[in-house]
Amino acid sequence: MKKSLLLSSLTLLFIIGSGCTQTSESTNPVTTTARPSEVTVSDNIFTPPTGKATGSGAEAPPGQRRLMTATSSDGINFTRTNTVVTDQANVPDLVMTPDGTLYLYYAGWEVGDRENVAAVAISSDQGATWEFHQINYTGEHPMAHSSDPDIVLLADGTFRLFSTSDINNGQMEAIYVSDSTDGIHFANKGVAFQANPSSLDSNTFLVDDIWHMYTLSFKSMKSYHATSTDGVNFTKQNLSEYKIDQYQMVMSNVLLFDDLYRMYAFSPQSQDIRSFTSTDGTTWTPETGIRLALDQSSTQESEFVKDPAVIKLLDGTYLMVYVTQIPK
Repeated sequence: MKKSLLLSSLTLLFIIGSGCTQTSESTNPVTTTARPSEVTVSDNIFTPPTGKATGSGAEAPPGQRRLMTATSSDGINFTRTNTVVTDQANVPDLVMTPDGTLYLYYAGWEVGDRENVAAVAISSDQGATWEFHQINYTGEHPMAHSSDPDIVLLADGTFRLFSTSDINNGQMEAIYVSDSTDGIHFANKGVAFQANPSSLDSNTFLVDDIWHMYTLSFKSMKSYHATSTDGVNFTKQNLSEYKIDQYQMVMSNVLLFDDLYRMYAFSPQSQDIRSFTSTDGTTWTPETGIRLALDQSSTQESEFVKDPAVIKLLDGTYLMVYVTQIPK
């Protein structure tokens, strides 16, 4: 992704290419078409890489980062499992079908025979094991590049995927939208939201009948807030900054808790994961405390924890997939 001249080098490396993708949960009941019982060659299964990327592109953010997991009984206090989902990965987002199948979307560096593209890991055992697939796109609105996946599961079982990609011959970045019936093969519907300067790294969720999208602004730590009535065409409402204490926060993932929405967020300055709450998807109140802090003594993570994707499992506990830097 393009680099902002207004961000410090630390903040830039922390955010750009790392995204703020999110899981959405609506108040509407979700019924989902069954996942195909047989995997075909076109499903493009691959073995995920281990360790940092080497050679060309090794400095790209996905090549240096990994996805790890943490669990919680309340969605507030998380305990790390010390489990690595995959290396060379960034920007996770999660949805779960009614049968308990988890779909974990992320930006990967080495994705089978592809490089620096989105992928999906599927788990039929609530996150104990994962099967990795390349994502395939068709449609009349091809993307130059698919990054920062942001997934929503619709009431009719459709997987709706929002992605960051270039427009105007690479001069701007915008949010594209694609639909799928199986979570692997997507039909691109075109641009869902764009702003000047570029909008990137979307976080999309549904509150009653209104869709809300938060994206980073290319030239600042501020976030665009856009809304939609159809989940395809979004209109900008404002550009705002979100803080907890003195830290500027990047909105990352939203999950519904009874009558309120919890937005998980992270900060390049504090290098940890925190949260906000809202009843309407527009006004956000900072919560006290840290949802997950960097384990300075760990041999599995380093520098920061960020980009949390959180889902409520069938047993009522919560699973978080987060990003960290692969230690040297």
